Amino acid sequence: MVDTVDLKSTSPKRSAGSSPALGIFLEKAGLSSLDHSILHQAFLHTSYTYEQKLPRSLSNERLEFIGDSVYELLLREYLYNKYPDEDEGTLGRIRSYLSGKKAMAIIARKLNFSSFIRLGKGMEIKGGRDNDNILSSTLEAFLGAIYLTSDWEETKRFFYGFIVSIINALNIENDPKNILNQCCQHKKIIYTVISKIGKDHAPTFHVLLSVDGKKTYGKGNSIKEAEKDAARKFLIKYLKMEV
Repeated sequence: MVDTVDLKSTSPKRSAGSSPALGIFLEKAGLSSLDHSILHQAFLHTSYTYEQKLPRSLSNERLEFIGDSVYELLLREYLYNKYPDEDEGTLGRIRSYLSGKKAMAIIARKLNFSSFIRLGKGMEIKGGRDNDNILSSTLEAFLGAIYLTSDWEETKRFFYGFIVSIINALNIENDPKNILNQCCQHKKIIYTVISKIGKDHAPTFHVLLSVDGKKTYGKGNSIKEAEKDAARKFLIKYLKMEV
């Protein structure tokens, strides 16, 4: 049995997230008939339960534990069916990105989860509401909560109805530049052509990519290919992704 907490009995002023707003979201998502106490628990960060002197088991950590596997299986099934001609290696690289904290945080933001999360005062001040780790963990916890309060088919319905459309909008297939744009959407990304070598019919371009002082170099037979190469190297070097 999952420990739950009555959010109405705690102070909503502790966080910008509110039970009414979450209730509206649950209704739009077709989840209003499920156990709200567990669904709301998915948005309780440990900093909030600690500040409220609540047991740690009432935070979203335990829901995250099961939601991690729920998201992973749903994602693998989706990719397996979407790319019937791709080999295991390609599927694995796409899965690696979509199951990473950066991509999952993007999904959580699109679902407006940042406004539902309840944080302690200190974590709120530190910008926890826009923290990739917190957002991705909350997404996992919410999927875990749906699964525990309903069944696999209901969880699958939410995933395909609300998450898949966001995944599709990321356009990650063979496009490291787009992945970089999604992961660094609040930062300035600069591509600079630094040289062109070779004859006009077979040139090689060298490009410098800079994001907040972090740099990588790329090369290709066109500026576009050189930029993609630089973006790919940036994702691998600084964001620890495989593309």
